[in-house]
Amino acid sequence: MNDGRTVEFVPRNERIGLGLLAILLLAFGLPQLPELVRAWGTPEDQLIHFPQWMFWLVFGGPAAVGLALLCRVGLLGLRADAHGLVNRSLVETRTTPWCEVATIGYRPHHIWGPAGAAGLVLTDRQGRDTHLAATAPSPRDEAAQAARLSRLHALYTGHLTACPTCGS
Repeated sequence: MNDGRTVEFVPRNERIGLGLLAILLLAFGLPQLPELVRAWGTPEDQLIHFPQWMFWLVFGGPAAVGLALLCRVGLLGLRADAHGLVNRSLVETRTTPWCEVATIGYRPHHIWGPAGAAGLVLTDRQGRDTHLAATAPSPRDEAAQAARLSRLHALYTGHLTACPTCGS
């Protein structure tokens, strides 16, 4: 929920694309599930087509990856509140307290990102940059994106003025 105290950046295009990929992988692997279960424990010499491990790799692997993608794709995005940032990617969830953030910038075009992905760039107190591509706007969402960015900066400056540790 986006109220005055939280800001959420949801990568809709990535969610749709990865969701479709997950469905395709599941559609490839799941119809073979009864055959996978039937072949479980069958001696290799009694299998007709090819070895059991290859069967599991070819059909079970995509089904497992599709299921994992489907479970994680709904969590993608960035959420900021009074405590800091929570960035959820496919691999990890990273929490960054505001006290660890030195600056917040916005890179409209990232050279090394996929298709020149835009997004927030956080610089920590040690001078390391973290690029958050999940904050990239869709073409139809630029006005709302500008509002979210201003609320994000307001949360950050609000923390700086209230925090005795990092306020100046």
